[in-house]
Amino acid sequence: MPSPRAIRTGNATAGILVEYVRTRRVLRLGGWHGGGRAIEAVEVPASTLLTELGIEPDELGASPVYLVEAHVAERPGGALRHVLAAFPTELEARQAFRRLRIDGGAPDEWGQIVTLDARCRVARLCWFGEPGQVGLDGRDPGVVAPRARRWGPRRMRGAAGR
Repeated sequence: MPSPRAIRTGNATAGILVEYVRTRRVLRLGGWHGGGRAIEAVEVPASTLLTELGIEPDELGASPVYLVEAHVAERPGGALRHVLAAFPTELEARQAFRRLRIDGGAPDEWGQIVTLDARCRVARLCWFGEPGQVGLDGRDPGVVAPRARRWGPRRMRGAAGR
């Protein structure tokens, strides 16, 4: 197992040590003082430390993803097709969204831009039309697919009698 990543600063009389223990996702904070006597380390969950300091994960480099989702006609009077595309910037997503909106015209067309941030939070930025009951996966969220049975009633009766 790899050793934790660490930052040490100070001198022989006093200093601090910050280690990131990836397997437990914690920061271990410790140090030494008075001629090298160790200060007992404290472990803090990385997510708690960032939250308490008011640091958003995207400030540390994880930028949001912009998704353009739409149902648009391939040609006037044609069938609708599902479009889903990801963009690294809001500007690129908005340009693609505008192209879809301008080229469209069928009354049942719809589209939206959503952003997915580093904490997996989804926010709807803009839209046209209404998607009705169709979600990002193209299925009606109100319909639950039936689960296949592993054991039929006869097998269950037979298994219980053994």
